[in-house]
Amino acid sequence: MGTRVHAFHERDVRQYVERAARASAQRGLQVVTLGAVRKLPVIFLRSARSGAPRVLLAAGFHGDEVGGSWGLLDVLERSPQALFERCAVSMLPLVNPTGIIAGRRTNEYGEDPNRGYVWGAPSREGALLLSRLPTLVDAATHGFVSLHEDSGKAGSFVYVYGNSPATEECVQGLLSATAPFFDTVRDGYLSGRGVTATGGIAVAKYDGSFEDRMFRDGVPFSATTEIPGLAPFEVRVAAHRAIVEVFVEYTVVSTQRRAS
Repeated sequence: MGTRVHAFHERDVRQYVERAARASAQRGLQVVTLGAVRKLPVIFLRSARSGAPRVLLAAGFHGDEVGGSWGLLDVLERSPQALFERCAVSMLPLVNPTGIIAGRRTNEYGEDPNRGYVWGAPSREGALLLSRLPTLVDAATHGFVSLHEDSGKAGSFVYVYGNSPATEECVQGLLSATAPFFDTVRDGYLSGRGVTATGGIAVAKYDGSFEDRMFRDGVPFSATTEIPGLAPFEVRVAAHRAIVEVFVEYTVVSTQRRAS
């Protein structure tokens, strides 16, 4: 499981899927193909573990943000086995394969795969996710995080749905995961999002994204993490892996705390 993340080209979707399938088999995750766009599979790596907190991680909604997808692969290949034993970790690791290959935000058809989940028409990838929404919501029973990158920011921040003490505690944990790699963005208005960040935390407006839909459908914690998209590739991969590991640990500990 120690294969380095850059062993293949970062936009080689087919090699990515092959590696993800091999690593998933070792971790006990089932590879479910939700469908295909331009003959490229949109895969769901589903944990069958029972009696453990359930979380869902996602990446690759936007094709110019590849670090999150490779961060999830790095988790699959290199994170401690305990991460998968203490928590039912499921993944949507490569939502927009045609965008990844082309290196652009949208898919092959000019659609944004992270819009259209509440109103309007979803992208082709979005339609695939909506067709399995109850299963995905179940996989995210205890929380959902989508890994993103922002090439216009030099620091990291978290875009979160809902606002409660438990939510703030988790968000602070996610920011602590990125602290060894990046500064936190300064307070202020986030252009293009219509919200203001305070201490690296932006409470989301309802925007029809997949994160929005998950929160509306009862997922108790739904968030987007954003790290600098222009940072070196392997630094971004390491930061995304740290985010996942901290999120899983937080979920396990907080679930145990509530049960005691």
